[in-house]
Amino acid sequence: MHNNSITIKKSYIFNLLTQAINIIIPIVTTPYLIRTLGDENIGFFNYAQSIVSYFVLFGCLGLNTYGQREIAYNYSYPEKRLTIFRELFLIRLITFSIAISLYIVFLLLFADLKICYAVMSIELLANAIDINWYYLGKVNFALQFYRTAIIKIIGALTIFLFVKNENDLIIYILCYSLSIFIGNGLMWFDFNNQISIRTRTKIDLKHHIIPLLMMFIPEVAINVYTQLNKTMLGILTGLDYSSVAFYSQADRIVKLALTVITSLGGIMYSVISKALTDEGNSGAQKYFYKSFKYMMLLACPISIGLFLVSSNFVTWFFGDTYLRISTCIKILSPLIIVIGISNLIGIQYMLPLKKMREYIFSIMVGVITNIVFNIIFIPRYLDIGASVANLFAELAVSITQLLMVRKEINIKDLFWQWRPVLSSVVMGVILFFFDLYLNASIISTAIEIMVGMVIYLVCLYTMKEPLLYDVIDRIKIKKK
Repeated sequence: MHNNSITIKKSYIFNLLTQAINIIIPIVTTPYLIRTLGDENIGFFNYAQSIVSYFVLFGCLGLNTYGQREIAYNYSYPEKRLTIFRELFLIRLITFSIAISLYIVFLLLFADLKICYAVMSIELLANAIDINWYYLGKVNFALQFYRTAIIKIIGALTIFLFVKNENDLIIYILCYSLSIFIGNGLMWFDFNNQISIRTRTKIDLKHHIIPLLMMFIPEVAINVYTQLNKTMLGILTGLDYSSVAFYSQADRIVKLALTVITSLGGIMYSVISKALTDEGNSGAQKYFYKSFKYMMLLACPISIGLFLVSSNFVTWFFGDTYLRISTCIKILSPLIIVIGISNLIGIQYMLPLKKMREYIFSIMVGVITNIVFNIIFIPRYLDIGASVANLFAELAVSITQLLMVRKEINIKDLFWQWRPVLSSVVMGVILFFFDLYLNASIISTAIEIMVGMVIYLVCLYTMKEPLLYDVIDRIKIKKK
């Protein structure tokens, strides 16, 4: 038991480190790229990447999630585990062969700037040889961290070394794609150490097909949904790549802020699943309510804070000419709360309780809403229209999920979180006037964030927020 808890702690630490690298490296490279390549080139890259992601999605066919689960199920059976790996990797090679063939057809018949799309095919090859799911199934988060670190650091170094002006778009795409390919390729060097046996068990692919398709459907809905705005923005604006760049950068900043919330979701998913097995629905609901309170405690100040500091941040991070990104961030900032709600209800409640149909339906409502509002707003308002459509779509997902679980969960109790909301409003009002007297700089943004945190915590402490007092009590006990 002791060893098990050490393994979990190590995995958690490596998972946090992986997320930290995913946040830090883009913060370092993005200002350089947008100033060196320009918004048109960055916009084209974001648009083209959204197209490539559909082919990657088809090639994966839900294999990453399903493969990780199956390897974890057979953790204690090395021979069976190896057989499953061989079967799933063979399926992966078949599906990616089809995906790459379809991509070649797209490249020849439809793609503009064919040489750029041709270089981006390396990303398809990189995903074809990806076996990260095997290591994650074995709860080996250390290798995931090393892989991510290699990919991100190699990518960043090559960008600073070789990308020098707006004519270097192909070099940037090559740096980006090759870093993923090298990172995934290096995972194979340790693979023989992971496999301590050799087996000649008969390969059977058929029994994986239905479970894979069941995993594939929600993955299609979620991934297509997240990439849809960039694709439609490119198409409906007549390939106005500047608009794609503005929206993509705003979306990236908001999603980086969201990692604080989604990290909590990843941890609580396991806790709620275990509680469901040990204590039944009542146990799962108890943890769900507590998780929701923690989410609101974090999401409310982050959402309001992001709205208020966005202008200051964008000015020094991207430059004066990119203030339109700030407008998009302001529109998207409520997503911290909205996606926090859908993440908890969908991933932490619906999936553990095996409400897959309801979950898929809610995602499809979001997809349809997104398409409709994109068609209405993008032609007239460009990137700002895409931001509004994204917000409406995520609201549609959260509202649909709330309606679906209203008989099982007391919605009024769930949202009666007046302390975090009131504390965030107080923080927001003070920060608004504070921001008026600060010039745009990295120091100003850091000061705003620190002041906001202090005000928020003082307000919570004054209002006697139970969760804050609980955290303080735990810290005191650990010190003793």
